Formats: sequence, structure tokens, C-alpha cells
Amino acid sequence: CKLNRRQYANVLTQIVSNYADGFVMSVNGAWGTGKSTFMRMWEATLKLEGFKSVYFNAWENDFTSDPLVALLGEIQGAITSEQESAFNKVLEIGGRIAHNAIPTLVKVATKKFLGEDAANIAEALTKEAGNVFKEEVLEYQNKKEQFVAFREELSKFIESEVEQKPLIFIVDELDRCRPDYAVEVLEHIKHFFSLKGIVFVLAIDKEQLCNAIRGHYGSDRINAEEYLRRFIDVEYILPEPNMETYCNY
Repeated sequence: CKLNRRQYANVLTQIVSNYADGFVMSVNGAWGTGKSTFMRMWEATLKLEGFKSVYFNAWENDFTSDPLVALLGEIQGAITSEQESAFNKVLEIGGRIAHNAIPTLVKVATKKFLGEDAANIAEALTKEAGNVFKEEVLEYQNKKEQFVAFREELSKFIESEVEQKPLIFIVDELDRCRPDYAVEVLEHIKHFFSLKGIVFVLAIDKEQLCNAIRGHYGSDRINAEEYLRRFIDVEYILPEPNMETYCNY
């Protein structure tokens, strides 16, 4: 470690070892201070010490429409062939949650009533609105049950596969993503992956992520730091490297 940051990696390892029940931790550092390099080196150290870890560059993957797909895809890429069968149950339920089975009213009406005169379309839309609403209520209950089943299945998988040490899921470059995707990743981590045995580590520039949150909600009056506290349990500020050491490197 040319920037003498091994000591900070040791601190983070102690944190994730002592609080293995599952939480979200942020590692805060400004852009351009070597945060991503530090996180990759720490991840390599974790693997040498027997941890299972996943590294997810959110910025490179914000082309996906659903963060749930990307997060599960990263876990799948890290499992062994022996674990594939157990993980497929998680994917099956997750797929039902991610898939939007109920089309919008406009799509339904366009497909069903294309070509009819305006009077008939208006009357049909009124009837179809009631049908779609009823279907959406039924679908809501169905997805709620699937959400519970997903968390139970993922929890069983993690407990059976990671044994004594937690799975460390590192999310990097979240502050560089488009605002809507950044917020969705935070919400998915909180609602779907807040489980025993999995620790999320968000490598972020907190100031820039707060700007993304304000951009997502379209207001600079939002207390973005307070908003982040809903998702982050532990904050760690990564000290900047010594200037002379940095320049020499």
C-alpha cells in the first residue's frame, strides 16, 4: 500500500467482524483521493482473510432499469457452482418481484380498443379503469407476499453459505450515478437486503451523493444528510493520504 492506508483497512475489517449481524456502512472520501483503489485493495485483503465479498461499481451498471437485477446479478457472479441451486430459489422469487405484470391503463386501452370510435373508447376506458385498478390491488398483495418470501429465502441462503463471517457487499461510485438510480439502489438495499449476515459498504463522496438526492427530488431545501441516515448505520471517514506520500506515488 503505497499510501500507507493499511491501518484504515484493518479498522474496517474489525468493524465488519464485530458487527456481523448485518448493517450498512459508508466510507466517505472526496473524489480523486484514491477511495476506489483503497476499496479494491481492502476487498482483496478480506478475501485473503476468509471473507466472501462482492464489489459492485454502481456507476458502470446504472444502465439497468432495476437495481434489484444488478445487485442479485453481482451476488450470483460470486457464488460457486455448488451454491447455484440454492441461489436459484432466490432468483425465482426476485424475478416475480421485478417483473411488472400489470400494464398501464394507456397500454391496455390502446391495445384493446385501437380502431374504435372516440365515444366507444371513452366508455370502454371507464370500464377498463375499474378492471385495471382491481388487478393492481390483487397484484399489490401478491407482491407483498413475494417480498416476504424473497427476504426469507435470501436470509436462509446467506446463513447457510457464509457461515461465521458476513458477506461483504461493497458498492462503489454510487455518487456518480444518475440521481434516480442512486436513490433506488439505497432503497433496494434497505428494503430487500437488510438481513443478518450481509454487510453493505458504500464507498461515497457524501457531499456529491447528497447533491444527487436533492436532484432526484428536485429541491435544494431537502435535508439530504438526514435522508441518508435512514439508510446508513455506520459512517467512516477515510483520512486523506499524506500529501508528500501522495505526490511521491
